[in-house]
Formats: sequence, structure tokens, C-alpha cells
Amino acid sequence: MESTNRSCLICGRIEPEGITLLGRRICSGCEKLLVDLPVEDPDYDRYLAKLKSLWPDLSEERDQS
Repeated sequence: MESTNRSCLICGRIEPEGITLLGRRICSGCEKLLVDLPVEDPDYDRYLAKLKSLWPDLSEERDQS
């Protein structure tokens, strides 16, 4: 497995704890941050863009609608 697949999609750190989603890791710290992040948070769109990168085909289909 490549190092990029083991590093957190959000923060880039390599952490032993976390979840794997479509072959990409999200560390436990970022997982908690995402779960607790309110929509009104100024960084919400930045985190949303990172998550959308997991589904490039779905993102393109929605952007065309």
C-alpha cells in the first residue's frame, strides 16, 4: 500500500487509528472533527471539498446538473 493511501485525506498525517473510506484513510482526530463540524463553520467547505475528492465521478455528475 502506498504512503499516500495510509495518510489522512484531511490532515495528511499517518495515524494508526481511523477509518478507511474507498481506499483512503481519515484519522480518528479528523473523523471526530468532521462529525462535530457545524455547517456554519468557515472551514466547512474546505473539508467538504476533501471528502468530495473521494467520489470524483459523482461530483462531476452533480456539477453538471
